[in-house]
Amino acid sequence: MCGRPFTVVEGDTFREMVKHFISIRATYGKVELDEVLPCSTTISRQLSGVVEVEKARLLQELEKVCQFDITTDLWSHDNTGHSYITIMVQYVAELQVQSKILATRVLDERHTAENIKNVVKAVLEEFHADRPNNVFVTNNASNM
Repeated sequence: MCGRPFTVVEGDTFREMVKHFISIRATYGKVELDEVLPCSTTISRQLSGVVEVEKARLLQELEKVCQFDITTDLWSHDNTGHSYITIMVQYVAELQVQSKILATRVLDERHTAENIKNVVKAVLEEFHADRPNNVFVTNNASNM
């Protein structure tokens, strides 16, 4: 279902499939599809809430870290042609290496060093992870 809109849950075929699964696994009598399968708007709203909670939790976790290793990845989507950049942080907490994806953002402007730096800096500031002693891991591309 990767890359499909939330409205996929409103399609007749998908709903029939779910109805079939419910009938197979129902152990407490008949289960109405509308009671267990929310509309796409509900899913979208709930996902936004989950993102907010997880971001707040991550911000608290990152506050305790004094240095990050920062890595990025850039790629283009085959179908849309949009370019994306993902910013990740790695750090040690409780004697374990932690790796977190902070953000994936559209980067449709030219992939110049300045544009990449601006996006990375903005994401690090958003997550309060901009430290003077951060280490940046890059490939050997001239724009990095």
